[in-house]
Amino acid sequence: MTLDAAFADPQAAAELRQGRLTTGLRYSGLGFSAQPDTGPPARAKGSGSARDSTSGAQRIAAKRDLDKANREAEQADAQVEKARHAVKEAAAELTRLKSAESQAVRRAKNAHARAAAAGKKLGKRR
Repeated sequence: MTLDAAFADPQAAAELRQGRLTTGLRYSGLGFSAQPDTGPPARAKGSGSARDSTSGAQRIAAKRDLDKANREAEQADAQVEKARHAVKEAAAELTRLKSAESQAVRRAKNAHARAAAAGKKLGKRR
């Protein structure tokens, strides 16, 4: 019920996130009301120190996972940068090769034109 109220009202959601609720909330569609206090919240099984050590272990595991994810993200960023650099170099090489192709096509056209002219000249002399 409290979660329903938090979904319906941003202020209730903020109070829930900040841990400032002193009672549960109930959303009825027309407003909010405090839930009746049914006594202290149920305690989890096990001693407090066992839960603390479990949550400490979970926190350590989460920190380790976060560190690993950050390292992987940094490696991925480095790979992205390396790939971008390779793309830039490939684009420059492509531009150079297109220019070389254009020059070769011009030379070939000129050579064919000279060969045709020389062939006509030879044909006239026979």
